[in-house]
Amino acid sequence: MRITMEKLVVLVVVILSATSIYAGNYANVIFEKDKTFVLDLNDKENPYVEIEIRDLNGKVLHSENYQTLSIASKKYNLKNLPNGTYEMVIQSKMGKTIYPMTVTFDGVKMSPVSNHVNFKPIITYENDLIEFSQLTLGRDVTFTLSDKEGIFYTKNYKNEASINANFSASKLPAGDYTVTITSNDQDHTYSFKK
Repeated sequence: MRITMEKLVVLVVVILSATSIYAGNYANVIFEKDKTFVLDLNDKENPYVEIEIRDLNGKVLHSENYQTLSIASKKYNLKNLPNGTYEMVIQSKMGKTIYPMTVTFDGVKMSPVSNHVNFKPIITYENDLIEFSQLTLGRDVTFTLSDKEGIFYTKNYKNEASINANFSASKLPAGDYTVTITSNDQDHTYSFKK
């Protein structure tokens, strides 16, 4: 029982640390007149951040990488974008947040982010063992294992704070495989050869 309680305490500390890092240290958007806004890059925990502006089909219209320690804010002018709905995607090594935006003739409006940061999974393959871990904070997650013939294993996780799972690949035939982790309509893939 003592080991289980120690693991629970460690898990709670990790969750609280991760949520406090992302709750207070992610991008802040300041709207200005016309079709401009300033993105305050105050993420001190993740020095490298990638920012993309995409249309709703996923086409990347603008992409930049920043070192957040060397740049505090970045001004964006969207005057050349036609009126419509877009996404600003901000991602670091640990996670990704999607901000829905609407561009109108007189400005830019950002919709509230419903799920904040979606933490990236950690997937490894070594010695016929697939290891999967992810901080999910109660979000639904689907683990899928497939090869070129199609999907042959799926596991759904619901209402989990975090996932730490191992899958044996010892009975799989030699070949190329892909693990896909889906959460909040975001896919993360990891490929390996057995």
